[in-house]
Amino acid sequence: MATATTDPVRLPPGPRIPKLIQGGAVLAFRYGSVAALGRRYGSTFTLQLPV
Repeated sequence: MATATTDPVRLPPGPRIPKLIQGGAVLAFRYGSVAALGRRYGSTFTLQLPV
């Protein structure tokens, strides 16, 4: 039988700006914004996009 874990999910770091602004930046500056985030946070980072 499987056991449930209580460990919290840990996402990689990312910008702390609102989702709407993150989404707008990705739409307006696609590669530039993602490249800038990659330089700042490394090869793995979290984006919170409005869906």
